[in-house]
Amino acid sequence: MGKLVNIAGGAITLFLGLILWILFNVIGGIKAGLGHFDPTLYAAMVTSFFLMILGPILFWIVLPLIGWYRHRRKLMWPIQPPVSHSVYYCTNCGRPLKYLPQYQKWFCENCKTYPPTREEILQRASKALDEGNTELAKRLMEQARR
Repeated sequence: MGKLVNIAGGAITLFLGLILWILFNVIGGIKAGLGHFDPTLYAAMVTSFFLMILGPILFWIVLPLIGWYRHRRKLMWPIQPPVSHSVYYCTNCGRPLKYLPQYQKWFCENCKTYPPTREEILQRASKALDEGNTELAKRLMEQARR
C-alpha cells in the first residue's frame, strides 16, 4: 500500500505542477502580450515549477528512504526486556526467570512455563476471596507482592 501511495502521490504532484505551470505560462503570456506585468503571476509560475519538480522527488525518493530507514532501525534495535533492577523468580520453583523478547514474556527454564503475571495472580486472589477461600487468597497476595 505504501509503494502505491508513493507512486500515485508523485504522479499527482507531477501532473498538477505541470498543469499549473502551463496554465500560469499561458496566462502570463497573454497578459505580457497585452502589456500588463503581474509579479504575483510569475511567483505562481515558479511555485508550480517547484511543485512539479519537488513533488515527485518527495514521493519517489525521500519517502521510500524514510521507510527504509525505519525498517532498518527496527532490525538494528530489537525489543529490550523491561527496565528493571531486580531479578524475577518463578512462582513455582523459585529459580530466576529468563526474558524472551520475541514473546515479550518471562520464562522459567526449569518448569518450562510462563509464570502468571501480577495481574493474573491478583485476579485469582480476588476469585478465591469471592469463593471464601481466604487461605489461598492470602498466599496469592503474598505471591503478587514478590
